Amino acid sequence: DVRAYVRPDVSTFYREEVGRRERMVPNHKGMAGKFMNLTPDRMYMYWVGHDGKGAFMGVVSPFASSGTGTYPGHEFYFALSDNPNDKVCEFYVREGTSVYFCDPYSEDNEEEGRAIVKNRRDIMSLKEREKEQYDALVLNLKFGKAYKDFTGSEWLSQYPRNPPKHKMWQADYFGQ
Repeated sequence: DVRAYVRPDVSTFYREEVGRRERMVPNHKGMAGKFMNLTPDRMYMYWVGHDGKGAFMGVVSPFASSGTGTYPGHEFYFALSDNPNDKVCEFYVREGTSVYFCDPYSEDNEEEGRAIVKNRRDIMSLKEREKEQYDALVLNLKFGKAYKDFTGSEWLSQYPRNPPKHKMWQADYFGQ
């Protein structure tokens, strides 16, 4: 059972007729960026600065993810070591896409958010537990696509996940 919030027409927040108001789109282009590591390797994440050099952002554990604030046009990459020239996957941030992933085991290059991979790997090289972790992240990506198709928003969490523990009060309009 999946429950998802679908953003209603903005007029409903003012208790007005649907379509009476238009949603304002902010000029600010900042966005969330989630970078997923679908490998059994510890990855070093870098942001490509204005000078074209890699700036260390942090370490992403095997079969895990990291997040940061970003903008369309930013570039990031994963490296296998703290050597910024040891690139494994490259990410190019685009407007409307917040989830990016490094998957050297599959070749669906048309997938939104897929990194450019330097060297492909054989899925059979994964150990049983690693394959389970890989499959869990692939399921998360598939759910994220369905979620975005349904809600129009990116899925930035992990699927499946536990339901909220605290009561979430419905807020249908301003001043409620």
